[in-house]
Amino acid sequence: MTARKLNRVQATEHLSQLLAEELTSISGRELEELARAWGIDPTESAKRVDAAFDAASKCRARARLDEAKRARERELANFSCAQRFAGMNRDTLLDKLTERLDELQRNNASRVTIQHRNLSELSDCDLVSLLGQLAELDRL
Repeated sequence: MTARKLNRVQATEHLSQLLAEELTSISGRELEELARAWGIDPTESAKRVDAAFDAASKCRARARLDEAKRARERELANFSCAQRFAGMNRDTLLDKLTERLDELQRNNASRVTIQHRNLSELSDCDLVSLLGQLAELDRL
């Protein structure tokens, strides 16, 4: 830094220090009068700061409420799922799982079968059967 820039920086720092000392040594009323002389309304500024804090507080409360609602929905879903399986023993649950896996495999097999068939070669009976399978897939 050149000597000229250094002198400006030091002068600015000295001026800032004097201003800070002056502002901290005057009373609150004098500070308000000084602010008004600079065109600043201290009460309006305080109201804007308070309003900003209120808005931030409401936003945070809204976010906490939204998270609580999501947690409630998750708990209700978990409870509903637990209710469906309540009273079932391990074997029953495994049977249900096996049943669903078999159903899924049947559905996937029918999709693959449909995808790889030449539909123009199918009989009316085969077409009706495929349409029934598709309708069943829509119901799942």
